[in-house]
Amino acid sequence: MSDAADTTRPTSLPPLAPRRHFWQTRAIPRAGDPPGPPPPTATPWRESALTRASELRGRARDVAEHGTSTPRRDELLGEIYAHVAAAEQAATGENVGWAEHRLAALWGASVERASSQLDAAEVCLLRISSPAYVVAQLPALVAQTEAALGADDARTVELRRVAGTADAALPEVEREKIASIYRAAVNETRKQVTRVRSFRNVLLSTALALALCVAGLTVATAIRPSLLPLCFTPVDTAVCPTTTGTPVVPPPSVPQVVGETTVAQAQEAHLMDEKIRDTAEGWDVAVVELVGLVAAAVAAAVALRGMSGTSTPYSLPIALAVLKLPTGALSAVLGLLLMRGGFVPGLSALDTSEQILAWAVVFGAAQQAVTGLVDKQAQGVLDAVGTAGPGGPDPAAGAGTGAGRKA
Repeated sequence: MSDAADTTRPTSLPPLAPRRHFWQTRAIPRAGDPPGPPPPTATPWRESALTRASELRGRARDVAEHGTSTPRRDELLGEIYAHVAAAEQAATGENVGWAEHRLAALWGASVERASSQLDAAEVCLLRISSPAYVVAQLPALVAQTEAALGADDARTVELRRVAGTADAALPEVEREKIASIYRAAVNETRKQVTRVRSFRNVLLSTALALALCVAGLTVATAIRPSLLPLCFTPVDTAVCPTTTGTPVVPPPSVPQVVGETTVAQAQEAHLMDEKIRDTAEGWDVAVVELVGLVAAAVAAAVALRGMSGTSTPYSLPIALAVLKLPTGALSAVLGLLLMRGGFVPGLSALDTSEQILAWAVVFGAAQQAVTGLVDKQAQGVLDAVGTAGPGGPDPAAGAGTGAGRKA
């Protein structure tokens, strides 16, 4: 190779673009600066949306450069660029405050805006692209329509008929059928994924409410330990989760009888109640809740072995695990209260603090008996994604990609 040819080769890769967070505005490149790849975003669905937006923008640019200019085509091209820009803004969070950005991501507004805008852009592309491009997309469109609407749906049957007879001279009416059926498929897809988001939000809202109950109970008992003592009286002393009281000296027997209880027995019970209130510590309930929370976390880790991931942006397994933590803490406290009230025969008098904490572990892990039903419901919601009817494929995946699972 000649020296002249060597001088035309680049000596290094173009520099990377500086990292930009969602609360920072995008820097305008100067004339002559080499383009660099944008920095990665925080979540995979944002990367998927940005990649699809770039692909659609490139396809629109190709249509603009090689197609015949008409008022209708130019108007649809403008709509495509607007849809793509709106999707990119939703994915990157530009020009949005921190609080608004987090709320939009939490409740799914960002995902819904990005996916709906990209779907609308692709529908517009199907209307103005060359017949060869539309015909080439038909197998993928048929597969996605079958997954979203069902193989026996009238729209799916019609799309298969169009795909079987389509050629290079694609009539305008057939093109509009393809675009409208694809729009119906992606709309159904977004509805199906919305069910996953709604269920995830219910789980997180319930977990937040239970966490507030745990926090309120912890603060109340820390300020006033006698409000909810988790202590037991095996013989003549009070045993609490974090401490053990001194023995209570019973009063002398008095022959007077009040009903069926002697005065001495009534005085002894009163002294024992006072001993329990004096022995109870502010950390008792907090320690029991912590032990129940740890037991629930272990149970949640075991329960996750049977859960599958999802290609949707909403992680139900994580929401389920979050729900189990405050549930385990409250289960430990309520279980010990039932034992202290004699609800479980033969287990109303624990001898040591270690026994109390051991039962807290049992009750904390026992929350799985209740949340296990929620696990089954969540698995059913995940299994429905990617099938016709109550579930459907990932709306951010684009035409022909369908839905899938991730580990």
